[in-house]
Amino acid sequence: MEPDRTPVPLAAARNATPASLSISAVLPAYNEEAPIERTVRRVAAVLRDLCDDFEVVVTNDGSRDRTGQILVALQASAPELHLRVVSHGVNLGYGAALARTSS
Repeated sequence: MEPDRTPVPLAAARNATPASLSISAVLPAYNEEAPIERTVRRVAAVLRDLCDDFEVVVTNDGSRDRTGQILVALQASAPELHLRVVSHGVNLGYGAALARTSS
């Protein structure tokens, strides 16, 4: 059975135990090959300290550098990061990168 991912108000989240929280961090990325691995690892480390059920979702928004390849390799080699990669073939902009996390 999948965990309930219904958003909860911040006040309720403050009273939750780490085992009951589920957090998704959504990061848009466009031509971020230099910092992307360090950023994903840092975000995952922070989330891991907050709760057991987390994911880091990175939307590669049509990057022309190695951002996409780095993310795919990181996803395959480091499952403990709970990384999910969404890729756009062309740059769709910041709003689309945030909104289209289920592709």
